[in-house]
Amino acid sequence: MHGNRRHIPEVAKQQWVTMSTRGMTSKAIAQVTGSSLRTVNRMLRLSRLTGSVVLQRPVESGRRNGASYDDEHDLRSTTLQYLA
Repeated sequence: MHGNRRHIPEVAKQQWVTMSTRGMTSKAIAQVTGSSLRTVNRMLRLSRLTGSVVLQRPVESGRRNGASYDDEHDLRSTTLQYLA
């Protein structure tokens, strides 16, 4: 699915918001800009909900790189109890 993706600059997204506030429909914005209706609608929704056209990713996203000492100790203790 990544193959169809393209980066849309923040300036362009801001322009979509301006077009929308001046009365253009999402469908018209999509046609004029060559973007999909779904992309335009998702970005306008993000703008309405957050006030920003750029998704802010959390600082701690994703899975941790490794288990801590306490996690390893707990896992080892639990395994030994189970095997006993």
